[in-house]
Amino acid sequence: HWQQKNLLDSKTEANLPEWFLAGHWLQLTDCQSWDELIAAYAGKWPVQDNQQALRELARQLAIGDEGGDDSIDKAIAFVQDGFRFVGGQNDFGDVAPSAPLEVARRRYGDCKDLACLLAALLRAAGVPARPLLVHSQLKGRIAGLLPMMFFNHALVEYEIDNDRRWVDPVRQLQGGGARRRPIASFGIGLPVEAGCHDLRDMPQQQRREEGGYKLQESFWLNTAGVWSIL
Repeated sequence: HWQQKNLLDSKTEANLPEWFLAGHWLQLTDCQSWDELIAAYAGKWPVQDNQQALRELARQLAIGDEGGDDSIDKAIAFVQDGFRFVGGQNDFGDVAPSAPLEVARRRYGDCKDLACLLAALLRAAGVPARPLLVHSQLKGRIAGLLPMMFFNHALVEYEIDNDRRWVDPVRQLQGGGARRRPIASFGIGLPVEAGCHDLRDMPQQQRREEGGYKLQESFWLNTAGVWSIL
C-alpha cells in the first residue's frame, strides 16, 4: 500500500529539460536487466534474414564488401535519400520491423524498418553494425531507470577503424561521409544484437560540446521627466 495525505498542489517549473521527470512517480517493470530486453529485441528483429540476397543487393548498388569509408557512405546515402519515412511513435514498441528486402522493394518504412535495412546492408558490406534504440526526450536519463520499453526512435550503430558511430537513417541529404555525419544528442542507446548486454553511451566523437552565448544590450532612458517604457 502507498498512501499520501494533505498534498499541496504544485506548479511545474518552467523550462525544465525534456529528460526531467517532474512530480511524484513510481516505476515498475517485469524486466530483470537490459540484457533481457536486448535478447528479446534481437530475437524479433530480422537483421540476419536473407544474407545472400542482401549481399547481392549491395553488389547491385556498387557497395563494396571491404568495409571502408566509401562502402559505408554509399549504404547510408542509399537508405537516407532513397526511402520515404512513414510512421509515428505511438506503435513503436508493438510492431516489429519489416524484413530488409521487403523494405528495399517497397522503398518506404518507419524508423525501425530503415534502421534494420541499413544495419543489414552495412553487414553485407563487411561493416559491424546493429540497430540502436533511443528515446528522443529522455535521452541519457534512461540509464538511471529500471529496464523496460522506453524507446521511440531507431538509429544504427556501426564500427569503423575500431571506433563506433551512430547514424539516423531517416535524415535526408546529410553528407559528411562515413565519419562526420551529424546526429542529435541522444545520450544512451539500446543495441539490438545478440551478445550485447547493456546500454551504449553515445560515441564521444559525436557528442555536442556545450556552448554559451553572451548578449549585452544598452538602453538609453528618456531623462526629460516623462515615463520611460521598457
